[in-house]
Amino acid sequence: MNKMTAVICFAALLVSAFGCWAGKNGSNHRLFDLNREKELLMSQVLSDLKKSRIVLVGEQHSNRQHHMAQLAVIRALNEAGVRVAIGLEMFRNESQPALDQWISG
Repeated sequence: MNKMTAVICFAALLVSAFGCWAGKNGSNHRLFDLNREKELLMSQVLSDLKKSRIVLVGEQHSNRQHHMAQLAVIRALNEAGVRVAIGLEMFRNESQPALDQWISG
């Protein structure tokens, strides 16, 4: 079987795409699945994540639990044998007014 590379993108604008820390065991992380519109355990979504070419993991930058959830997704995919590439978006603090305008349309 040909191993797919998953691209993990952390986007502050996608707040809560994934995200609640639920302990040290990665399979117990609770993730909000936007496709199903419900919260699931990592163990319940890992099969779908493995099939995805791109996985968007939202966060609030100051929320440590969100960062731990991001790490859990990376680890789970890596441990499942998926080649993972990580992409980050970052904006300077003074860009926030322009980002707020963009979000509001």
